Amino acid sequence: MKVALLQLIESKIVSRAELIICSKAGFILNREKEEWFKREYVEHPKFNIKITDMVAGVHCMHPEYLEDQLERSLTILGIETIDIYYLHNPETQLGLIPRDEFYNRLKAAFAVLEKAAEVGKISGYGIATRQDFRMPPTDEKHIDLARAKSIAQEITRGKGDRFQFIQLPVNLTMPEAMITPTQPVGKEILSPITAANQLGINAIANASIAQAKNLKQLPGKIMTSLGENLKTDAVRALQFTRSVPGLSSALVGMKSPQNVADNLSLIGIPPLDAAYFAQLVNYL
Repeated sequence: MKVALLQLIESKIVSRAELIICSKAGFILNREKEEWFKREYVEHPKFNIKITDMVAGVHCMHPEYLEDQLERSLTILGIETIDIYYLHNPETQLGLIPRDEFYNRLKAAFAVLEKAAEVGKISGYGIATRQDFRMPPTDEKHIDLARAKSIAQEITRGKGDRFQFIQLPVNLTMPEAMITPTQPVGKEILSPITAANQLGINAIANASIAQAKNLKQLPGKIMTSLGENLKTDAVRALQFTRSVPGLSSALVGMKSPQNVADNLSLIGIPPLDAAYFAQLVNYL
């Protein structure tokens, strides 16, 4: 990754300003997991990290762990600043630690990320999730977006926080983020994307085409209505997601040059009109 980025920038194929580079921390991805975590953090004299800071055998958001993971990311990428740094699936800890303790840990994590932003190591940060924002407030995995935003504002004392992004699944098989009221904001309960917009947070879709699984089983009326000028079902599904009102961007994984070419075909096609999109949603 480091070599690829440097080659692209140094050859002037792209400029650094044209790239939005993101990374994330939280999950422990090393195959050894617990043994690696003990060796690298718990037993290392420079850290004050305990084995109990590892939750479910796969997750940690201890401040020192996040600081170290950020430094590793910067080194691996060979850059000075990561544009968006995500706390990855923090809901992994919910249900295993008390809810108040969870928000205390979230506050400590946000404090680290605000500090990193102040010194230019990141430009902004967010939370990348699988389920928490889409779950109702009664669900043990639910994260209150307004509460998270207020924590960031408390840390910065109202001077402008950098908690500016959430990433969550949005696609034809997982429409909750755009249509299901799960997030209390003031006296209302809003859909996650609408809540994010009201709180000044950019909502970004992941799993934009449901990871290309069972594309033939997607709602036929919607797929047909997305237009014959789109080459594949995957591109049609991506066109739907990128057209969601209030969504800042739709992420999609690409494994081949043909995938890239197909998805890039959308550059010359505008997102769906909001009124027409609203009609399509009725078919869900």
